[in-house]
Parts: sequence; C-alpha cells; structure tokens
Amino acid sequence: MSQIEKYLIKNQSVTLYAFHLRTELAKELTEDSSLLWENLAKLGERLSAPPLQGLLSELICYKNGQYDPNEEEGKKTAWLELTQPRELTFCGQNQMGFVFSGSIYPVRIHDTYAADLTFFCKDREMQVSQLNRLNPDACLMPSRIQASLGQTLLLYAEPTDREFDSRLIADECLKGLLQDSNETLPLFIKEGKLFGSPIFEYEDYTYDPLQRRHILVWLCEHSQTAELAQIVSNSLMNLLCCRNKIFYAFHQSRESDESARQLYRKLEENIEQFEIKAEQPERLKLMENLLAEMPPDEMRYARSLRNMSDHRTTIKANISNYETSLEEIRKLRLPDDDLTFFDKFLTDARQFLSQIRTDMNFLAPGQRLSQQMVAGIRGIVEIDTLKQMKENEESGSKLQERLEILVAVIVGILNGAMLSATVHSELPKIFSITDPLFFHLIFSGLPTGLVILLIVLIVQHLWKK
Repeated sequence: MSQIEKYLIKNQSVTLYAFHLRTELAKELTEDSSLLWENLAKLGERLSAPPLQGLLSELICYKNGQYDPNEEEGKKTAWLELTQPRELTFCGQNQMGFVFSGSIYPVRIHDTYAADLTFFCKDREMQVSQLNRLNPDACLMPSRIQASLGQTLLLYAEPTDREFDSRLIADECLKGLLQDSNETLPLFIKEGKLFGSPIFEYEDYTYDPLQRRHILVWLCEHSQTAELAQIVSNSLMNLLCCRNKIFYAFHQSRESDESARQLYRKLEENIEQFEIKAEQPERLKLMENLLAEMPPDEMRYARSLRNMSDHRTTIKANISNYETSLEEIRKLRLPDDDLTFFDKFLTDARQFLSQIRTDMNFLAPGQRLSQQMVAGIRGIVEIDTLKQMKENEESGSKLQERLEILVAVIVGILNGAMLSATVHSELPKIFSITDPLFFHLIFSGLPTGLVILLIVLIVQHLWKK
C-alpha cells in the first residue's frame, strides 16, 4: 500500500443528494413516484439501520405502509419536509461490522422528491483507502438508488496534515470511496474553492441520470468551512436539484430529438414513394396506404417537437432557480473563494438551450412538409377516386346500351313466340302424333330456342367484360 493510500483523514462524511420525479407536466404522478423512498428503505435493511429501514412509516406520503400522496395535498410544496422531526438519525454497519452514524432529510421540492442521506464518522480518523466503509458494496451508486432525475455524492473530509497536494488526496479519496464498484472512475472535471476549502468535481460524460455519477470531494482546510456549509445546506441541495433536473431535461430532449429524426427519415422514404409514377389503380392503393400511415406519424412528430419545447422551458426555469440558489451561497463566500466550477455549469446549461433550439429549427420544416404531403396525398386519392368512378360510370353506360339492344331482340322474339302460340291455340286440341302438324310445331320452335340460347351466351360474355 502506498503512502497516499495510508493517508489519514478525519470527520469524514458522505452525503447522497438524490432527486426523483414525483409529478409530470400533466400534474399526474409518475408510475414510480415512490421508488426513491422504497429503495432507501431497502438500503436501511442492508445496513442494519432500523430507523432508515422504517423510513416509509415516517413519511407523510405513506399511510398504513402504503404510498398515499394525497396526504401531501393542501400543503406548500416549494419546500415540503416529509418527516417530523425533519431529520431522522440512525446508526448503521457494513458486512465487516464497521459502525457509522447517519441521518436522512426527505423533502418535496415542487414536482420532485429529494433526499439528503448522510453517513459519517465524527471525530474518528480513517485511511483514505478505507472510505468504502461509508459506501459499502457501492450501495450509494446511481444503479442502486435509481433516482430518476439523478444524484450527487458529496464527500467531506478533514486532512490531518499537508504532506500531499490536495488534488492528489481528492483523487485517492475518490478511489477509496468507489473501490467496491466494478466501474471505472468518473473523470475529473474542475477544481474550485468553497468557504475557504478546496473542492473537486468528478463526473461521467453521460446525460443518462441512471448512469451519470457526479461526485464532489471537499477537503476542509478552513475553520469556517463546516459552519458555513451547514448554513447553506438547503441552498446547496436546491442548487444540485436544479443541476440534475437540467441534465435530465436535456437527456429527455435527446430522446425526443432521436424519435423525431427517425420519423423525418421515414418521411423522406415516403417522399420517394410519393414520386413513383405508377398506374392509377396501383397509385391509388399506394396513396391510400400512405394516407393511413402518415397522420399518426405526423402526430408523433409534432409531439416530439412539443416535448423538446417543454424540455427547453424546463431547462430555462431551472437555470433561473440554479442562479438564485448560487446567489444565496455567494452571499457567504470568503474572500479567496473560487466558485467558477458552479458558473461553468451555467455555461453548459445555456449550451443545452442552444442545442435544443438548433435541433428544433432543423426539424420544424419536416413537420410542415409532412402536413403538405398529407394534403397532397389526399388530393391525389380524391382525384384518382373520381376518375375511377367516372370510368366505371362510362363502362356501365356502354353495357347498359348493349343490354337494352339485347332486351329489345329478346322481346321481339318473345312477341313472335306469343303470336305463334295464339295462332296455334285455334287449332284442334286433340290430334294424332302422326299428324304432320305435330312435326311442324316441333321443328318451328327449335330455331327460336337456339336463338335464345345464343343470346344468353352473348349476354354472359358481355357481362364478363
């Protein structure tokens, strides 16, 4: 083990800030709105921490062990504390028997559930390589907590001496904290100084909240750091909430953008079919098929663009809230503080807005083109249908003329037959089979029957045409 791995720190704590979407834009509960609380209760079970394990029974949004968000109705939700007392404390231990203290502070911030879960070892020294004791089995990782909006881990520690560079200590603290995880370490992003103490930011390059690890390592080197941190704890939590919601909204906008682009590619394929010069019956069938497919696609396309607009609005609102929280923190800053790592995220967030606007500008003509194409297809279908109806009417008129001629012929023949029958009705009713008249009647009717048979065959032939 290297010297840096043996480096001692004290008063170390790990705070999980987890954020979970409770309510969607339509003000309806999400399908998994209670998932954060349930996963934190399971974490309490794994850590043998009864108060955390019994979290659900302490939350106002649970009744008789069942999730009941109606209990939150009628209360101010800008910052609604979900337990009384506001903070629950407990003791936990890992599988190796290491005992640590903890606390949880659950709140609702408008449409979001937020949890401040802290594990700490007060007045105890620990090697940086042992920090996994505060994150046993990587239990605080996003894949375990499953907070839909994302999370941030804040590691706070007091170095025992200045033997090593602060950045080197922070890197080793990160390794120690995540050594039970099989994943690669998140990348170093930026360094700052908050309330007189250096703070280091690490993060994965992904927008997916269930995969993105955002970790802050704060090494206390100033006597006022801990006190000022406690004063701005709510502002810091709200700032991190806004940060995670901005990432979440941009991640959602990427999904909407991809969905719209897939529909755009399908629209281009439909345009190629639209330009095929097929015969009228085939063209009519093709156009009818396109007409059946395109309106639903057009609605999905419009919904994707609307969602992108909504995500952009969400980002703008949270940029404003982020700035408000950051201003609260700035009010207590010390002279040599450097908060540019907070400001840098604002720059990134504004780039998100610009990217979404660019994507919407690219995709908007596709919506108009789709509408024009649907209108054009409807016109073609209507014209082809009318042409087909007209051709059918003309074909029917010709057939009608032929049938009228045939009917006239048949009527003439029948009249002749009736006349013959009238003449022969005046003949004697009793005659011999050997009478010549008998043979006359038989052979005189034979040609008539043959003519009628021929007419029937002709009618059948014409009808098939």
